[in-house]
Amino acid sequence: MFLYEKNIYKNLFFPFLLITFAICGIAWIVQSIRYLEIILSQGARILDFINLTICLIPLLLFIILPISLFLTILYVYKKFLFDSEIIALYSLGVVRINIIKPFVKFSILVTIAHLLLSFYLLPISSNKFKNLKLNISQSSIINLLQFNTFISKIRGLTIFIEKKEGDNLLKNILINDSKNVDKDITFIASSGKFYSNNKLYRLILYDGTKIEFQKNKQRYSMIKFSEFTIDLNQGEKSNNKLIDDSYELTVPELLFSNNIPDNKIKKFRAQGHFRLIWPLTSISMAVSILYFLTRREESRIQNFKLNFYSFLSMISIIGFNLSFYIFNQVSYKYYPIVYIFNIFLPLIIYYKLYRHNNKNLLLINPLI
Repeated sequence: MFLYEKNIYKNLFFPFLLITFAICGIAWIVQSIRYLEIILSQGARILDFINLTICLIPLLLFIILPISLFLTILYVYKKFLFDSEIIALYSLGVVRINIIKPFVKFSILVTIAHLLLSFYLLPISSNKFKNLKLNISQSSIINLLQFNTFISKIRGLTIFIEKKEGDNLLKNILINDSKNVDKDITFIASSGKFYSNNKLYRLILYDGTKIEFQKNKQRYSMIKFSEFTIDLNQGEKSNNKLIDDSYELTVPELLFSNNIPDNKIKKFRAQGHFRLIWPLTSISMAVSILYFLTRREESRIQNFKLNFYSFLSMISIIGFNLSFYIFNQVSYKYYPIVYIFNIFLPLIIYYKLYRHNNKNLLLINPLI
């Protein structure tokens, strides 16, 4: 490896980490704010909140890596131009294609790391996110219940407890159960207690009445009881769902598993293809920007136009892949088009760069 190649790799590596860290940090803070409700309304610990939001980082990295790579290449190549390092390399006899190669190789390394993230780390972090959120939900059920207030944060249940006396005895309880669409059930009890075992929570009611109202028949029945147990492990109403359940599966499971429900199979198959294609976007965008950056390095006015074309190519590539991802959730049989685009586009552009380099060599030395 030549010294100039090591210098290019070094100049690519640290800005790439810095840009990725900055974008990911901003996105992480924005997404973390959405989960402050867990702290404010559920009484969860700060440590649980931090662990939960840290699980979002692999998903954020999966989304932003191609953009970070694009900005890194744009910054480093422009820095080399302004510092006249590109001109110095030309004067030493280094041809343009050899200057481009370290950028392309670095993009390939980022793509490989992106694929590993997609295949392994993303499903692991998504499953951990789901388990942590479930544990927080179940461990904070008691914290959800406030006295002398109607609470409806447990799905399908509205609970009113007047007060709490010694030995954790709850007094004057009213519960409305609306989980069944055909009937409403109301429980009125003079007292009750919480019971928990292995994070399974139940509320035991004493000396009360069960009133069941049949919506279709417009009639009700009333039953008195001395003891009745209500299961509280229904999960909470969840808003701002960021991690989709398809991210919890590996790429082979998304593409080939037969255990996916029929109503989700198109969405999951499209997600599996997207998890393969999105990392390939890094190479497509990297080669595209290099093509435009190396066209007219000597003209600042021309460089302004080429910068515009570079950003336009990035937006076009991202838009093409995302539009097909959305479209293929309806019919995923057209995904070969996206694979062909993301594989052959960088090959064609790199071949044009190579041909352009050879033409320049022929102009310099006609004997070649």
